[in-house]
Amino acid sequence: MLFLASEGLQFLNQFSKHKFQIVGVLGFLTLTYLAAVSDPIHNLDYQTYQAYYGTIPMQPVRQWHFEKGYSSLGVLFFHIGLSYQAFRWFLCLMTMVVMYIGVRRFTTRADLFAGIYGATVFLLDATQLRNFIMIAFVVLAMSFLQEVNWRNLLLAVMLILISAQFHSLGYLFLLVIFLRCLPFEWLYSYGLWFVGIVVSLILVISAVGVHAILDILAKFTSLVSSRSNLTSKVSSQYGDGSVLIRYVAVAVSTIAMFLLIWFLCKVIKTTADKKLMVKYQLLYVISLMAIIMLPTLSLADDYSRIPRSIFLFVIIAISLYYEHAGAVRLNKMRSLVTFLIVLVCAMNGFSHLYMWGTAFRGSLPYLIHLG
Repeated sequence: MLFLASEGLQFLNQFSKHKFQIVGVLGFLTLTYLAAVSDPIHNLDYQTYQAYYGTIPMQPVRQWHFEKGYSSLGVLFFHIGLSYQAFRWFLCLMTMVVMYIGVRRFTTRADLFAGIYGATVFLLDATQLRNFIMIAFVVLAMSFLQEVNWRNLLLAVMLILISAQFHSLGYLFLLVIFLRCLPFEWLYSYGLWFVGIVVSLILVISAVGVHAILDILAKFTSLVSSRSNLTSKVSSQYGDGSVLIRYVAVAVSTIAMFLLIWFLCKVIKTTADKKLMVKYQLLYVISLMAIIMLPTLSLADDYSRIPRSIFLFVIIAISLYYEHAGAVRLNKMRSLVTFLIVLVCAMNGFSHLYMWGTAFRGSLPYLIHLG
């Protein structure tokens, strides 16, 4: 009931003339609680993390299964004498504080962000804890790229490297820093071309073969990752391919969210708000990364984490749009924009929850404490 009450409160606040910031804070606190006290039996990853917490202090560093940042914190908390539940509480609280700061650096509408996030992909992050931590630090990192200078670039790189100490996919977001330094008008003008190129790459992967691509990928990740067993993991787990219907669902929803951001960039130009346009330029660049990385879905379901993580920036873009809706000159198109936003959120929420199979979907009532 807490989850449903919180979600209802976040969305009801949208109809209030004066938005109450405390509602967004309560929304984030509710999500923190749900992630921290997740059902140990029905949360598919809980027992794995709990068992790892109890065994990692007895293992040499080279045998650590997870990234060094996560593992080192686990060892520290274990030696202090705290339980796994206390460790999980710390991680979830830290994650949501970092994410809240990152979101607020983009928009004041943290309530809308919390509402959409909770209703779509949050329960996946509550299960896949390391990915949850990673994307929170990435959100904060990206917030510094609103203004491109050496200080902000350095801070963004540092935060991305920290994120990668919790999940190695964090390294991929270094690509955003490179894209951010390219001329935006060029990236925007050829945005639809990128979609076509990605489809072509998917066809190339199908022709060349997944394992040939994986051999190259495994050699590269062994050089940059802090995770000692990542090379073998890439070659085995990440080479199992994606079920076609899941692949299509995530691919279509990813393209849809990119096109939404592409369209919103045009909409925001009607405001003549330069700071707002800069924010949307950044969010467009981040969403472009989802398109660029889309071919990796042909390698394994695990790579759906990339567009799912980037979807959080689409939620930020939506929150920004409604924050400044009064300044947008759309006349009769407002209903169309709202319809597109609801459609994209529904598509991404459904496709990502569907991607992780029947067992995960069966755990959903327990994750929101309704089971």
